Amino acid sequence: MVTNPKSGIKSMADLKGKTFAFGDKGSTSGYLIPFHYFQKQGINPDTYFSKVINTKHQAIELQVTRRELDAGADYNRNRDAMIAEGLIKASDSVVFWTSDPLPNDAVAVRAELARDAAFVAQLRAALASVGPALKANAALLPPRYNGFVPKDNAFYKPIRDAGLATGKLNTK
Repeated sequence: MVTNPKSGIKSMADLKGKTFAFGDKGSTSGYLIPFHYFQKQGINPDTYFSKVINTKHQAIELQVTRRELDAGADYNRNRDAMIAEGLIKASDSVVFWTSDPLPNDAVAVRAELARDAAFVAQLRAALASVGPALKANAALLPPRYNGFVPKDNAFYKPIRDAGLATGKLNTK
């Protein structure tokens, strides 16, 4: 979570009665995980903050640095990219809360394809080759992405747990 250094916000207690922005409701880092954190702290965002909005990650950073919003939830790669691209100044944005590390973007295959061990092996090999290939062609992935790592479904348990705990994810 980020705020402007002039906001006086240093902790969750300092957020009471302030304005806050979540990312869109489909965002893990901008909505689900911060919402779950608030829930575990006994905080209902609708009553704890004076105003809550959902918006795009870049809009959160811009509005926080301009002091149009008191604080918001974002992910580090977006903030870092905006600083690197000169869209915001690092001195106008401070991180005051960070979640545990989260799984990043996934490549998944449907169950029928997952049973084809040869296909899965080829796909994993192709994805694993992207990281080294970035040295020759940085345009293969967006900036600040460095490749893929093989993980199984269990790796995404923290996201599933947060979704179930908040009621944002339902079991079949």
